[in-house]
Order: sequence, then structure tokens, then C-alpha cells
Amino acid sequence: MENYCSRVIFDFVNYREYKSRCEYIQFEAEIDGNFLEDLAGKGQGIDYSRPRVQSSNHYDPTAQPVMESVEKEQELKEEYKRKIKLVKRVEKAYKGLDPIEQLLMDIKYKTGRIVEDSEVYTHPNFPYGRTKYYEIKDEAMEKAARIVGFIKKKREKVANN
Repeated sequence: MENYCSRVIFDFVNYREYKSRCEYIQFEAEIDGNFLEDLAGKGQGIDYSRPRVQSSNHYDPTAQPVMESVEKEQELKEEYKRKIKLVKRVEKAYKGLDPIEQLLMDIKYKTGRIVEDSEVYTHPNFPYGRTKYYEIKDEAMEKAARIVGFIKKKREKVANN
């Protein structure tokens, strides 16, 4: 298979996991955000159980926890950006497929694992046989790749009349 096929397969196979992870990151950010706002609003004191950081002969016991929190937040933002891109890419590609292509992608890849081709063309909801399955699969992969920009559409020859 060509490179674009591998990229499409990777995206569709990882879609469910990445979507769930993005939802969890959003949930965690809401919880952490509310927690930090609550702490700030209630005038909570300094946590002395954390190591102190020295700067200019002044000890700042909050610097280390704040730095760790900022680093964690930045890592989560970067992870979220990477994964939400894939999620949106799959959703856009999926939306552009026709219903039979969507069914094929659902059965074959969107479960989070790659199933055997025979499981798709013998699936009770798949109305075609083996030969037609491969035609539809190839078309779906190429269409999905074009939709998200992995490949360009091949120029069609214009007949001169």
C-alpha cells in the first residue's frame, strides 16, 4: 500500500483512543481549573510539604509546584493539540465518505484494531462480496486521503470535442 494508506489507517485505528484521551484532558483541565480557582478564592496558604526553591537569597516554597504545574499543563496542551488534530482529521474524512465506505471503515478500522478483510466482506451489514469490497476499500482510502490533504486528486484528462 502507498504511504497515504498507512497514514489513513493509523488515523482511523487510533481515532477512538485519541478522542477519549482528548475528552479526558478536557475533563481534567476543567477539574484542575476549578480547583485552582477555588484555592485562589479561599485564600489557601502555602504548601510547605514541597521542596523550597532559592533565588536571590529568598526562599519561595511555591515556585517548584507552580513550575511543575505549568510544565504539566504545557505537555497536556501539546498532547491535546496533536491528538485533536487526528480526531478532527478522521471526522472530516469520515464525513466525506459515502455510507458504504463509512461502514467499511467502521468495521475495518474504527474499532481501534485492524480486522481481517474477510470479517468485513462477510459482515451481515456489508452488501457486497470480496471483489467489490476491495474496490470500495481502495476508493475509500484514496478519498479519505484526498479529503485531509495526504494526496492530491489525480488530474482527469479532458476530452477535446
